[in-house]
Amino acid sequence: MVLNTTFCTMTPEYIQTYHERPLQYKVLCVMGFIFGGFTLIYSLFFLILGGIQNDLLEFVRPGIMPLSWYPVSGMVYSIVAFVLSVSAFIGLIQIWNRVRTGYWIFSVSMLLFLLLPFIFFEVPFLWLFKTLSPYIVITGLFIMLFHYNMKFME
Repeated sequence: MVLNTTFCTMTPEYIQTYHERPLQYKVLCVMGFIFGGFTLIYSLFFLILGGIQNDLLEFVRPGIMPLSWYPVSGMVYSIVAFVLSVSAFIGLIQIWNRVRTGYWIFSVSMLLFLLLPFIFFEVPFLWLFKTLSPYIVITGLFIMLFHYNMKFME
């Protein structure tokens, strides 16, 4: 059995079309992976320890889900947050591979992740905004910096 290894060779055409990632793009992607990883671990932590979410049951916005789901609304919130953080991390992987679609996946997922508590819970807006403000600032910076570096994406 002979293996075809032509896909591994670096032809002159490939070398001419390949562009190294600039240093600031690499650093931004690594910082994005750290941020996305912490977000993923945070949401996984709350998904596994769904009992902690029972404290939030009194703040669930009425009419946001069927009445039969209210006892498990903390788990529903955790599942949605986990799915959004996984999709944001997938977007970061695509950004590292210089795919423009990854920027949009990351941006939309993170914005929905930030809007989720405002939609899902009925707590004072200023309290929730103060609690999430560092996360809002960091997410906004990453979205702006990745947008600025879209010229390095294909």
